[in-house]
Amino acid sequence: MEGSLVAGYECRVTGGESNASSFDGANGEDQNPPMKVVQAKPLSDYRLHLRFENGREGDVDLSSWVGQGVFSAWQKPGVFAQVKITPEGAVAWPGGVDVCPDSLYLKMTGQSAETLFPSLAKPLVHA
Repeated sequence: MEGSLVAGYECRVTGGESNASSFDGANGEDQNPPMKVVQAKPLSDYRLHLRFENGREGDVDLSSWVGQGVFSAWQKPGVFAQVKITPEGAVAWPGGVDVCPDSLYLKMTGQSAETLFPSLAKPLVHA
C-alpha cells in the first residue's frame, strides 16, 4: 500500500522508508510522531496481535480487507502469517503489502484520528 489517508492524516510507507505525519491545516506543521509497532503476531481469521512503542497492545481484525486490492495476496495460504515489522514500525508482508501503523493503532484502540491528532479537529481556514 503506497499510502493511506485517515481523516486528514497521511502515512506513507514505501521502499522501506516511512514518511508519516499529521497535518495541521491551520499552520501546515507536523504535530505528532508516528506510532510504531514493536511486536506483531498473526492470529487466526486475519487478525493481528500488536504491541506499540507506547506500550498499548491488543488485537486488530483485518478480515474485511482480505481480497481487496493488494490484500488479495493474503488469500494465498500462509502469506498473512508472514507478517514482519519494518524498521519504521509498520507491518508488512511479502510482495510490498504494508499497513500504516497509525491506522492500525486507531483501529485497535477505537480512537478517532481527531482524538489521537488534535490538530485534525481544528476547522480548516480557507483563503
